[in-house]
Amino acid sequence: MAVTSHQALGIVIIIFFFPALFVAVWVCRCHGYGKQLGWLYLVLLCLVRVVGSALRITSEINHETGISTAADVLASVGVMTLLLGMLELIDCFESMLGFKPVHQRVWTFLQLAQYAALILYAVGMGMGRTDLSEAATIIVAVTFIVQVAICAILSRYMHRSACNSRLLLVAIISIPFLAVRVAYGIATAFVPSDSAFNRGVTAVVISAFLQYLMEFAAAILFLYAGVVLFRPKCGGSQASSTILIDDN
Repeated sequence: MAVTSHQALGIVIIIFFFPALFVAVWVCRCHGYGKQLGWLYLVLLCLVRVVGSALRITSEINHETGISTAADVLASVGVMTLLLGMLELIDCFESMLGFKPVHQRVWTFLQLAQYAALILYAVGMGMGRTDLSEAATIIVAVTFIVQVAICAILSRYMHRSACNSRLLLVAIISIPFLAVRVAYGIATAFVPSDSAFNRGVTAVVISAFLQYLMEFAAAILFLYAGVVLFRPKCGGSQASSTILIDDN
C-alpha cells in the first residue's frame, strides 16, 4: 500500500516533534509546571502535533470522519500554544524591569482572547462551523499584532540588562516564523476550500512549510530559551530556574 502525501507529512512531523516533546518535558520538569514562561505550552504543542499526525495517518487508512475531524482540530490549535508561550516570554522580560511599561489589562486581554480563540478553533473544526474558525483566526491575528507591538515597546528597555534582553530577543526572532504561520492560518480560513491551496499535494506541501516548519522553528527558539538562557534546577518538586547572568 502506497504512502499518501498526508501520511508522509505526518511521519515527518512525528520525526521532528517527538524528540522535541522529550526536551520540552525535561525543560518543563526542571522549571516547574506552573505558568512561568509557558513551558507547558511547548509540551502541549509537541503533544498535539504527535497525536494529531498519528490520527491523520490513521484517518488516511481507515477513512473515518471522526478521526479526520479530530486531526483537523489538533492541527488548528498549534499556533495558539506558540502565541501563549511567546506571551509568557515577553511577560517574563517585563517583570524583570522593575516597572510596567504595558498595562496589566493588556496582558489579561491577550490571555483571555487567545483562550477564546483556542475554544473557537476546537468548536469550529469539530462542528464544521467555518464562521467560528474565521472568528478564531481574526482573534489570533489581532493578538499576534498586539504582541508584536508590545515587543516593539519593550525593545526600548533591552539595554537595561544584556542578559535579560536575550529573553525578549528570542521572542523578537520568533516573530517572522509566527507571522508566516498566522498568515497561513488566515489564508486557509478565508480561501475557498475547493481551491488548489487547500487540496491535494499542493496543500500538503504548503502546510508542511508554512505551518509545521514555522511552528517547529518557533518551538526550537523557545526551547533554546529554556535550556540555554535559564539554568535549570532539577531534582525537586519545587523546581525553579535561574536566569544566566554571564553576559559573555
